[in-house]
Amino acid sequence: MRAHNIGTMEQPIKQPGAMPGSPAGLTPYSGDWGTPQVVHLLKRTLFGATVQDIAFFKAMTPSQAVDTLLQPTATPASKPLNNYGADPTGVAARDLKECLLLQVQQIYPGEVLVQRIICDHLQSLAKRNYQ
Repeated sequence: MRAHNIGTMEQPIKQPGAMPGSPAGLTPYSGDWGTPQVVHLLKRTLFGATVQDIAFFKAMTPSQAVDTLLQPTATPASKPLNNYGADPTGVAARDLKECLLLQVQQIYPGEVLVQRIICDHLQSLAKRNYQ
């Protein structure tokens, strides 16, 4: 069984008379603020931490780090860019039909017959119905 250390990040000291669970009932963390503590905070609040994340938050105070993590981030562009470097055309398509159409448009621009086959007859081809 693990002993709780009063005054650490895991078990902060509560102020007398404060409502349970309220931010006013917690004293600011005043313990060590090194790599292990930063990694612990980032594991609890992010989907993992890079070396750059650790260095970024280690340069802050614990209160500044928590405030930064609680700030809302900017919303991404409304439509993601299709710029995936070495990935082939169509890799981010929503389905096979869209993937094939993107590839045909890049490899055979203006080839209407192939595009019509993909748009109108892909299900028949999948069922091996060649009539």
